[in-house]
Amino acid sequence: MLVKLSTLILIASLCPSLIYAAENDPKSSLEISGRIMLDYDNFEAVFNNGESDSDLHLRRARLTAKYQFNQHLNTKIQFAYDESNNKLEAKDLYLKYSGWQFAEITVGKFKEPFGLEYSTSSKNILTIARSMSTRAFAPGRHYGLGLSSLKKNATWALGIFDATDEDDLFNHYAITGRATYVLYNQKNNLLHIGMSASWREGLPERYQINENMEVFSAKKIVESANLPLDTLTHYSIESAWRYNSLLLQGEYTTQHAQVKENHGALDANFSGYYLQASYLITGEQHRYKKGRFIHLTPQGHYGAVELVARYSTLNATDNNRGHQASNQTLGVNYYVNKQLRIMFNYLYGDLEGVNAQEQSTGNAYSVRIQYNF
Repeated sequence: MLVKLSTLILIASLCPSLIYAAENDPKSSLEISGRIMLDYDNFEAVFNNGESDSDLHLRRARLTAKYQFNQHLNTKIQFAYDESNNKLEAKDLYLKYSGWQFAEITVGKFKEPFGLEYSTSSKNILTIARSMSTRAFAPGRHYGLGLSSLKKNATWALGIFDATDEDDLFNHYAITGRATYVLYNQKNNLLHIGMSASWREGLPERYQINENMEVFSAKKIVESANLPLDTLTHYSIESAWRYNSLLLQGEYTTQHAQVKENHGALDANFSGYYLQASYLITGEQHRYKKGRFIHLTPQGHYGAVELVARYSTLNATDNNRGHQASNQTLGVNYYVNKQLRIMFNYLYGDLEGVNAQEQSTGNAYSVRIQYNF
């Protein structure tokens, strides 16, 4: 497709000059990193379409290479093992240039700028799974061209992306952007706000929300109607407050699905949000950088311990079809050191279908061992 082809042409055309610059620039450097996440899930019937089950699985295995060619130019390549189809796939594949005063420019495959929880790396999120609303509405990684800027207390990012990653010559595209601002940032007191939006031109397939209830190995049972889509529009607002070892954050996202004309379907509106609190009882603080929270390093010899609570909901109902789900999550995170983290989540889930006779509730728990290198 056009963006993929443009990326390859750009990389190929730059390679000779980049190699020369790297060999002659003392600031050139190579960084190799990765992560492995091993999960165990145990869940009751409401999480799995009427069947209780458990599963031990490799949730994530990723290897990342970052190369700094010179002061202003770098690249990132990240490959991940996909357990569902037993193959490696490219997650990130991009070049970034930061020599302009106005903004950085990124070309390739990377995360679309949308939301706080989605912008935070999976190795740094505070629960084992991201919230249902984040998973349903965050646009994911795609090939595109993006501009971004970081000022003292503000960030913004805007990009145009291929919406499908299929070989269709860029027939379907998206425009996505995010802006954040720190209202105040003192040593022990930080207040962050932000907003995101995405407009996505019609996709070749019919559109449907289809998510699990924050248990990865359970079935995807939170569904909307299946719609002949013309465009999708997302809006999201976010906020986070860090005071000493306490961190509060939340996001609300709404989505408007405009259906194709003459298909006998009505437009639909979906929404979701989460409210989350965490407290590091060993006294550390979560570090904040460039509009998101980054890795935590324990202060003591015995690691750091964190308590987490979250309420999340996803409303995929409209036009008398679809499901609405909510979860209450309690968690404990043990940061053994900077590389090793052990996580436990207990979930109480509530699922309601518009056409169902009654609500269903149930319990689940998940355990993760995470190693970063």
